[in-house]
Amino acid sequence: MGKIRRYCTALTRYRKSKGFGIHSPFAFHFVLNVLREKSAYYAYADIAERRNEARRMKRLLKVRKPRMISEKSARMMFRIANYFNPKMILQLGTNFGVSAYSTLRVASDSRMWLASSQAEPEIALVLLQNQADRISVSGSCGEAVGDGKRYVVVNRVTEAEAVSVERWLVSLAETEAVVVVRNLQHDEVVARLWRALLSRLTYGMAFTNGKMGVAVIEKKLPRQTFSLWF
Repeated sequence: MGKIRRYCTALTRYRKSKGFGIHSPFAFHFVLNVLREKSAYYAYADIAERRNEARRMKRLLKVRKPRMISEKSARMMFRIANYFNPKMILQLGTNFGVSAYSTLRVASDSRMWLASSQAEPEIALVLLQNQADRISVSGSCGEAVGDGKRYVVVNRVTEAEAVSVERWLVSLAETEAVVVVRNLQHDEVVARLWRALLSRLTYGMAFTNGKMGVAVIEKKLPRQTFSLWF
């Protein structure tokens, strides 16, 4: 969602974000009690501390790009994972490990497949070192299919990976899954993947603020997309 469109749809998105016009009980609850939840969670202080640690290392190593996830978004990553409580998580790419840490912080018995064709940044390796026994690094998202509903975080995908990842991602439209896509505003590759996924959905609900998108693919849910302010 471009900046101009975001401004033009600001009032509508704001009203939806308050629950006005949302008739689905699931969507109403998810918007107000997950995406826009204001109450503090037990993990927030720890997430903030780890993010600050990553920021210190980023400055020390003089790393300018890419941008680090905001504390607000890191908290949201935690809340979404906390709501669905996945035991197996597939994350595509990482910048500094903050989003991965926030997602894994939900449950001590959850595991993550971190799919990436590139060596992960030094900062992410340091930040996630205490959770290394719960993370398996792979170059292929197909290795992490598992059983039951999949929980997928799309954080960073290179142009070279885009075609194969898109093929795999849109295949989830015919299953049941939760797909969280970050960096929609700054990364055209992941934005393209998000649009491709939405175009293939025949059931399930999608929620987006133009920066992040969450697709809840469940057969019991009607096909709807909500543009929100969160």
